Amino acid sequence: MNTICVTGSTHYIQHSMKLKNNHLFVIMEKNHYYKLGSEKNAIKKLLVPMSAIRYMVKLNDKGHHLVDLGGKYCGVINIKNIFNFFYFPTNPSIIPHAVDVILKKLNLSLKKLRKMVAFEKPRTCTKFSKNTIESTGVLFEDEAETPDGGLDKNIEAFKSANKKLELVWQRVVFFVVTHVAGIYGAYLAVVLAKWQTNIFAFILTILSSLGITVGAHRLYAHRAFRAKLPLEVLILFFQTMAFQFSAYHWARDHRVHHKFSETDADPHNAKRGFLYAQIGWLLYRKQPEVTIKAKSIDFSDLKSNPLVMFQHRHYFILTLIICYIMPTMAAIYFWNETFSNALFVTAMLRWICVFHGINTINSFAHLYGNKPYDKNYNPSENIIASILTVGEGWHNYHHVFPWDYKASELGHYALNWGTVFIDFFAKTGWAYDLKSVSPQMIKNRVHRTGDGSHPIWGWGDKDQGIEEIKSAIIF
Repeated sequence: MNTICVTGSTHYIQHSMKLKNNHLFVIMEKNHYYKLGSEKNAIKKLLVPMSAIRYMVKLNDKGHHLVDLGGKYCGVINIKNIFNFFYFPTNPSIIPHAVDVILKKLNLSLKKLRKMVAFEKPRTCTKFSKNTIESTGVLFEDEAETPDGGLDKNIEAFKSANKKLELVWQRVVFFVVTHVAGIYGAYLAVVLAKWQTNIFAFILTILSSLGITVGAHRLYAHRAFRAKLPLEVLILFFQTMAFQFSAYHWARDHRVHHKFSETDADPHNAKRGFLYAQIGWLLYRKQPEVTIKAKSIDFSDLKSNPLVMFQHRHYFILTLIICYIMPTMAAIYFWNETFSNALFVTAMLRWICVFHGINTINSFAHLYGNKPYDKNYNPSENIIASILTVGEGWHNYHHVFPWDYKASELGHYALNWGTVFIDFFAKTGWAYDLKSVSPQMIKNRVHRTGDGSHPIWGWGDKDQGIEEIKSAIIF
């Protein structure tokens, strides 16, 4: 009789097993501990994908069985009863004699079963980090543990960087091809392309960047403001043009990044170095801790947003149209640009510029700069990142107060076009419920955790001289 195996170890994922005589079909899940209770509640708590469940039920007709060898004890159950029996392997006291009863029913002994099965660790198997991973940041204002918006613990102890990485060669090939195309686009922009094409590409670069910084970042990842339907459609259009995954995907990874910054659960952990934070994190297979810790974060607001989920479901066809076809055809149609100039300048070169500009947030702004708001955070204030991301380089402030729609203390209109964009639409009524942080809270945080690099606070600051106060003109 063939057997289906589902492992439940908390230390490994993607185990495979083989019987000495019969091959075991493996249905993998990272951590499928089932809590006992009613059938309805148990199904709600299932972590095994429903596609796997359907496949198991289908194979049940052929007499297959489920084997659970994921914990200290193992249980063998008939797949037909998958929804009626849930075994918690690390706590056998819940069902004292369940294993023995089921084994006897199948005329097997635990000893015999263990002899039948040999574990095999495949190349895709990844061991979890031995370091304890806890949150090193806050996402929203209601998660703060201190009056000034911080965490009441030493986050330095939880920072880590597992160096064991696995390249995904398909991604390497993709980025090599797109970068060669972008470099060729830069050559065409200087030598052959029309001036209208270059200006058009620059405008699209700014709009694409705003789609990420204002849309995926401030609106969806941090809920820093709310947008009415016309503005949300416009933002999603710009965000799709940027081709940096769907708004849901981007916001999901970014929330995990904030919550577990500079740990093995950080998607682009800057402790692995500049190149990893800039581009390498997209070339390597995602660390299992990222996926595991993502399950502890609430994404229900994104999943319940019909526009976000529509874009997520149809993202790649939308990207093909909005990021590549539309800019290319616009340049050809309106000012008779050649196809190669239009494609490589307005699409390929522009995409490379947006990609690397946005990713300076992960690299430059996490490795270089001062930390006036919290010296314990790796994110820093970096003017290079501010320029290249149209306003996201005030990163120490942003990680301290991520719910502020300005992503900076004062807005800095000259280098924060994202704030200009939001403020403009706030005046039209399309953007509303803009969140910010009180000056007193900022001042308290600077005094408690800053590195001393914050400029003079201004009127009423303890460093302000009496003569300056007397000479001031107050209207």
